[in-house]
Amino acid sequence: GSAQDVFPVSSRLLIHKIFVYAGTAPGGAVVDTFTVQLNGAPTTLLVTLTAAQQAGAFHLPGGVVFTPGDRLSVGMAAGGGSAATNIGADVEGIRLGY
Repeated sequence: GSAQDVFPVSSRLLIHKIFVYAGTAPGGAVVDTFTVQLNGAPTTLLVTLTAAQQAGAFHLPGGVVFTPGDRLSVGMAAGGGSAATNIGADVEGIRLGY
């Protein structure tokens, strides 16, 4: 596996968007999938980069709710032979219950 940053959540959050970019695309017919993870488990908030695609975004109406103590991360499932490099991911959301 590859290195992965894990972020502890300190307030209630609704994460609803993921944006992924790569300095080098996966190439060929390769599909790389990036998934927002809640406590290490995949959620339904995901985006793919395919072939020559270097960026992608997905908005999930309703999003995924995180609560204090949860851990947020983004997992990558690289397609066979992926050439993707210099990958970055952003997630977007709002704080709930001010």
